[in-house]
Amino acid sequence: MVKGYSVNITETCANDNLNLITNVIVEKANTPDTVFVEPAIEATTEVTGQKVEKVYADGAYQSPANDACCENIDMVFTGIQGFESKYDLEMTQEGLLVTDTKTGEQMKAVLVKKHKNSKEDRWRITAPSGYYYFGQLAIRSSHLRRQMKGRSEEELHKRNNVEATIFQLGFPLRNNKSKYRGLIKQKTWAYCRCLWINLVRMLNFTKQICQRTFKTMEKPALVPVFFYYFNLENSGQTILSRTFSSVLFLSILINFYVLL
Repeated sequence: MVKGYSVNITETCANDNLNLITNVIVEKANTPDTVFVEPAIEATTEVTGQKVEKVYADGAYQSPANDACCENIDMVFTGIQGFESKYDLEMTQEGLLVTDTKTGEQMKAVLVKKHKNSKEDRWRITAPSGYYYFGQLAIRSSHLRRQMKGRSEEELHKRNNVEATIFQLGFPLRNNKSKYRGLIKQKTWAYCRCLWINLVRMLNFTKQICQRTFKTMEKPALVPVFFYYFNLENSGQTILSRTFSSVLFLSILINFYVLL
């Protein structure tokens, strides 16, 4: 996202019309996206006080290493890395069922005997070009692709809201490059920017549900916004890190009134 750094944003849907950023993680650019999944889920649970039941993410966050932490969570992926295989694999009670997606032909795979250095089971089928082998990763990938194809368009498009937030986060940057150097400064900048996005969303949401005119709600709309934030602050569920919450909120508050 930012040159030299990777910013991960986690959003929580407060209701049908309001999505708030509940977690921001900033690491070096060489950190893979799969590393962000488990800490993002844990941080979101801590901030909201609710169990995470559903996660919307793109294919870059999908990894077998995260299966354990996402065991009881409905993971909605918009894609899977790698090319789609010619064969669809489904594990049944009778064994591995292999379906040719082009011809529709189905065949039962044969379990291959393990060698001394083998760590997992493998299956094979007889193809025109010879033997074709399948491992656990291929079976897992085929299962995830079937799940993804069974998702509704509404579920798959919800990831677009997060992409819009990422665009808003980096909008003031020039060439995706910030003027700050150092991981701590980058984190502080990301916290400030995300808090600003949340304040604007809460303000717009307050205006939307109110029956008054825009001019009469320009100043009163700020009251419930600040009341909502301080309520989270007093209950110990602040959106920001506890270390920087007061300082960052004051800085955003100053910028907020300057723009008004």
